Amino acid sequence: MSFISIHSQDVSCTELMTYIEQNGTNAGSVNSLSLSSSSWLFSVEAYSIENTIAIVATIKGTNSLSTKPKYIFCGVPKGNWDSFYGTLIKNDYGDRFHKYIMDYKCNCE
Repeated sequence: MSFISIHSQDVSCTELMTYIEQNGTNAGSVNSLSLSSSSWLFSVEAYSIENTIAIVATIKGTNSLSTKPKYIFCGVPKGNWDSFYGTLIKNDYGDRFHKYIMDYKCNCE
């Protein structure tokens, strides 16, 4: 099974995330400390898999004890990831996420 075939089928987002985390290569991440000024992003992890970038974003919960939902983004162009990740301006991650990554939400359930 490949990422391309699993991404094009009706699979759960949890299955897709597990597949990416187990089979992808870490392509960079932004942790909660760097995202402390973001009102909604908790962490962002990128994986290189089969010549494409997949991103797992963890969203802040309503309080520190709440479950933090995760979302998966597929087929993010490398240039978009680089534009989000590789900047010296650290306080506008939320805006850059919307600009460079949000449109690539995976087609999963």
